[in-house]
Amino acid sequence: MLPVLRHPTLARSLLAAAVGVLTLGGIACGGTPGRAEWIAHTKAAIGDDIVTTIQQQGFSRSSADRIVDRFVTCEYDSIRHDAGLVRDSYDRSGSAAVTPRIDELTKSCTTALSDELLRHRDRT
Repeated sequence: MLPVLRHPTLARSLLAAAVGVLTLGGIACGGTPGRAEWIAHTKAAIGDDIVTTIQQQGFSRSSADRIVDRFVTCEYDSIRHDAGLVRDSYDRSGSAAVTPRIDELTKSCTTALSDELLRHRDRT
């Protein structure tokens, strides 16, 4: 089923995976993670499944990695001004309060991801 995913669906899948990951794990000392730590943690938790799915849409491995990097970085940059949300998205597992807040603040990231995937589809 993955090879037949349409790009907007892929974008939503990536967003759902990333948001799910944002509510996993935790910082042992309970502090707010820095940008690099948050991005690395989120990318590691997302794993290769999303990269593979993007590759199945015709992207090279390096392009798929860059797309995920840009998306996760955009998410962090969208929530970084809310230290509580950065901490909660890193610490709290499955919090119903965290996901809608992230969704609202990262809409531009999802749009940028969708646009990039659609541009690629239009070129191929």
